[in-house]
Amino acid sequence: MSVETRYFGVRHHGPGSARSLRAAFESWRPSLVLIEGPPDANGLLEWVGEASLRPPVALMVYDPARPRRAAFYPFAVFSPEWVAMLWARQHGAEVRFMDLPLHHQIALDEKGWGVEGEDLEELTPEAADPLTALARAAGERDGERWWGRLVEERRGVDSAFEAILEAMTALRAEAGPAGATPRQRRREELREAFMRKTIRAAERGDTERVAVVAGAWHVPMLRDRPSAAEDQRTLRGLPRRKTASTWVPWTHGRLSIASGYGAGVLSPGWYHHLFVSRDDVAEGWLTQVARLLREEGFEAPPSSIIDAVRLAEALAALRSRSAPGLKELEEATLAALLHGRREKLDVIARQLVVGEVLGEVPASVPEVPLAADLRQLQKRVRLPPKPEPKEIVLDLREEAARAKSQLLHRLTLLNIPWGKGGHRVEGRGSFKESWILAWDPDLAVRVVEAARWGTTVEAASRDRARARLREQDDLPALLEGTERLLWAGYPDLLGLALRRLDAAAAGVEDVTRVADAVPALARLARYGDARETDREGFQRLLDGLVARFRAGLLPASLGLGAEKDEALADRIDAVDRALRLLDDGARRRPWLETLSALVAREEAAPMCRGRGARRLLEAGAATRRETSGRLARALARGAEPSTAARWLEGFLGGSALLLLHDEALLGLLDGWLADLSDEAFLDVLPLLRRTFSTLPAAERKRIGSRLAGRTGAAAPGLDPEGAADGIHAAARLLGLTTGSEERP
Repeated sequence: MSVETRYFGVRHHGPGSARSLRAAFESWRPSLVLIEGPPDANGLLEWVGEASLRPPVALMVYDPARPRRAAFYPFAVFSPEWVAMLWARQHGAEVRFMDLPLHHQIALDEKGWGVEGEDLEELTPEAADPLTALARAAGERDGERWWGRLVEERRGVDSAFEAILEAMTALRAEAGPAGATPRQRRREELREAFMRKTIRAAERGDTERVAVVAGAWHVPMLRDRPSAAEDQRTLRGLPRRKTASTWVPWTHGRLSIASGYGAGVLSPGWYHHLFVSRDDVAEGWLTQVARLLREEGFEAPPSSIIDAVRLAEALAALRSRSAPGLKELEEATLAALLHGRREKLDVIARQLVVGEVLGEVPASVPEVPLAADLRQLQKRVRLPPKPEPKEIVLDLREEAARAKSQLLHRLTLLNIPWGKGGHRVEGRGSFKESWILAWDPDLAVRVVEAARWGTTVEAASRDRARARLREQDDLPALLEGTERLLWAGYPDLLGLALRRLDAAAAGVEDVTRVADAVPALARLARYGDARETDREGFQRLLDGLVARFRAGLLPASLGLGAEKDEALADRIDAVDRALRLLDDGARRRPWLETLSALVAREEAAPMCRGRGARRLLEAGAATRRETSGRLARALARGAEPSTAARWLEGFLGGSALLLLHDEALLGLLDGWLADLSDEAFLDVLPLLRRTFSTLPAAERKRIGSRLAGRTGAAAPGLDPEGAADGIHAAARLLGLTTGSEERP
């Protein structure tokens, strides 16, 4: 039987290539389609064409023993390979993959592909980026945009495959084998040899017309073959590893060049629109843009859409193009819809040009049991995986919210970070959690990796958590894991967690590390009852750590530089907030006594002393009169100005409401500043500026207004013009003016 073989060199994920390929198949009707892809996944081709397998999707081929050794083969609606698979399945043609199997490639990765060392060499421009090489030959610079305009954005279906083959043949003759290193070149040599072997085997079979669909760069080496014996020698003795494969959902964002995908394209969302549109490309695209802009609060009336379409078509005509491309549509959008305002172009690029469409995979596709259980749980708690980041706030008093929270925490224990966050929301109640959800296709690998811990999310996360508790010695890491246990619903593991925490805490001597552990323990002690767990063990451990911090705080506060002074002051804040969270006066009383001793210790770090004075006042452990006396002593005439400024920075702590509500405190600060010499004022000005820059703008303005009201008439001998620069600088410091305003 005479066999006719035709070669179709395509651009991976090119809509023009896909459209031409579909037209060629409709005309020629191949009986066998060979596609550049992993033969390991041939068994998964039976799902192509099912409505529930909706691109973008990817074939995942991996080593079951080490799932991190995995490869993904993504396909979009506009991918030529997907079009070839779909056509074959719909028309009864046989379809197979023909690339070097992953069971060889994974094994060769372990052996370095039989090449000693990397011996890096210069990569020729043609081998590095054949599109750029062709574009430069045509007198253009950007290979991606040139190819898109010439091939992918054209509306006709006339075949360019012969022209592409001719161009690539010339490039291969000039550039030689692809690859920057001996290892990479060896990989390409083996891949192309195996593809040729597969083509020969197909031609010996019971078929009439064989279609070979591969990346355009490879086609010259597949058509002009060396002898079969030579390829057989090249492929002799290849090692192999066991592999498994499945379909996984993918996203347009992961098809983009920006994602780091080697075969990525600049604009997958635009390419999708090109492929599914018929004759209304510009109108359809600009309608989507207008809809998005309206959602973003911009006006986009129909008249502006019509103007944008006309402008895009005019630009295309000026540039000798048969139809507007993405560049013309972007320029028309900027002029007619955005009126020159470029700030929304990034939104359009992210949501439309790239897009974040997530594909779907049938439940019947073979997958690890853990993945199947996760899919069911996502449906049960009504949290469908979506690629766009989305914030959710869960009220843990509601059963449905607790189920969502539990699932997200269990996945975090399994190192499957679908949700980030999961901590209590400040200011929204004691029983609320905030999460940012975003399903990344790479999480599919994490799911396969985690499958070794169990067949269900509950069993796997429990076993993984138990193992991590036994392995971990670091106190902060143990605390984080213990919190996850609580929220994941595993109170039976808290006994083990407490024993591990006790052992880890005993070895911590640095007071700052002790302080860092207090907030998490306070949360566990305070909110443990929200999950019906015993808080007594956490409270006991918390009491011990707070006692150690109290004992070490005074010695630690001596002789500190500015940076360490600020860090310790922040720890004082953290411990104080943690103890306030417990709302237990008996526990807080010894802490306030420690702060009183710290504030009275003149040689202690000034910022820590100022922070302690503020916390004592807020707790009612110091009167306003006592606090005024402390501020007066800190700002006394004989005090070092820089030390006084650091005390003040610690005292204000990001909020000046005390100064606004206490005239005496504000007067003390005003008097101190007025008494500073010119030299001293210049020395402390950077510190003061930093202190006041942390205050809310409204508070700074109110302080300025209050001080302005205190000044009264000008002092005798004051020169208003000479003082103008100083007044303007003070006003800017307090936020009363901006740098662009003229001075008074």
